[in-house]
Amino acid sequence: MRYLRSIFVWLMPFMLLSLQGCGGGNSNGTFTPVSTTAVGGNNGSTTVNTTVSGTLTLTATPASIDANGGQVLVTAKVVDLNGTALPNQAVKFSVVAGPASVDPNFTTVTTDSNGEAIAIVIPGNTTVTTNVIVLATCKFGLQTASAHTTFTMARGTGAITFSGSPYTNEASIDPGVPYVIFQNQIPFTLTDANGNPRPGVPVTLSVYSHSGDPRTVITVDYLADPTAELTQSTVTTDSKGQGIFNVTVQVFAPGPGLFTSDSIVFKAVTNDTLPLVAYAGLTTKLTETASSLSVAPQSSAFAAGDVVGATRTIIVAGGVAPYTATSSAPNLVSASVSGSTVTLTLQDASAWTQTVSILISDSKGQSVTATVTRQ
Repeated sequence: MRYLRSIFVWLMPFMLLSLQGCGGGNSNGTFTPVSTTAVGGNNGSTTVNTTVSGTLTLTATPASIDANGGQVLVTAKVVDLNGTALPNQAVKFSVVAGPASVDPNFTTVTTDSNGEAIAIVIPGNTTVTTNVIVLATCKFGLQTASAHTTFTMARGTGAITFSGSPYTNEASIDPGVPYVIFQNQIPFTLTDANGNPRPGVPVTLSVYSHSGDPRTVITVDYLADPTAELTQSTVTTDSKGQGIFNVTVQVFAPGPGLFTSDSIVFKAVTNDTLPLVAYAGLTTKLTETASSLSVAPQSSAFAAGDVVGATRTIIVAGGVAPYTATSSAPNLVSASVSGSTVTLTLQDASAWTQTVSILISDSKGQSVTATVTRQ
């Protein structure tokens, strides 16, 4: 077996931030990336007015079936950021690799009170043992979360088995960090029809499909030069029929308060006359935290000579649009919002003396208070 190459990351020479990747759960195991590195400054797939965000997971039952028969149930689970089930969410199901299809009646399913949506997958025909990868997607506003699950179709011809597939890479970055690099080691085992290891066999891994942010850079067998993209690599199995592929995914920041999700499928094949084929699914999710909400000025005043209809303005910065503004005394001063400008309108021209509070909030729940007085 060819020795595993070391993984190197060449980073910008300043303002470096390291992040820990966290593994996601599914019916076929969990995976933690070798390392996750965010590169850039301080303060990066959509701009969207949304107040809901969440997490999507997917499982398949059973995990293995006899080829050319039976059916598989896939269950998607949608929860908010606190882990509470989200009902009435539309989940779309599709087969992204392998000989199978989603039952046409279950391509889009709405989650129930438990936040679950269930679809039926119908296996097709295959002459060799292989696996199937199912993708589920769910939209939060205009942002799309994705998750993979996989099941095996056994044919008794030997198999390529990935340890821990499908894989999940997740990270969170501060505003201003331009991208994250996920580094993955993907181990596999090659066996014959009797389950015995097959040593000395070349196995080639390539990028089979990718959906998500088109800026994402996927590299198979990561090289010392991170600017050189290599989309496939061949590894020869060792005496135990095992090998390891290196995969690097560079994900760019989606924007403050937003997340971006990628669905990536890799295809592995042997050099046999009748090649064995297997697929490995990998999803990434990168969340950029929202910058702090601020307003200027924080205090305003109407002059004694101002009449009803006089206005003052407050400029909102940071946070995530859209913004809202609420007056504690709308009979004295009303508040309206257009983009990032809050307009305060005098409604009572009498010599009132109280301080009016204006609560300004963004779509992520951040808020700040400005005050208005009458001179």
